[in-house]
Amino acid sequence: MTICVDYILNDLRAAARHFLLAEESFGAEAMVKVIDGLIGLSSQLESQSQESLNQIISQVYAAQQRHDLIGLADYLNVELYEFVQQFDTCEKSNASI
Repeated sequence: MTICVDYILNDLRAAARHFLLAEESFGAEAMVKVIDGLIGLSSQLESQSQESLNQIISQVYAAQQRHDLIGLADYLNVELYEFVQQFDTCEKSNASI
């Protein structure tokens, strides 16, 4: 089973936007979806990629613990977004139509 990362990317953007607007509860709700997607994605990653993902998640968690909403949004919107984007396995059906 392959994971379509478009959903994860959309949820990352939504969470980052909420955190930038200091809407922590909405950001947390979006993060639940992000984490669910990352769990599915991580099961398909090689060990080196899993380690990279773990490092980014550690940075995200540390920013959240510090209540650094701007830093948290930055990690989500840039670091984690770029990491997840490289694993885009979505089939672009009907792309030539």
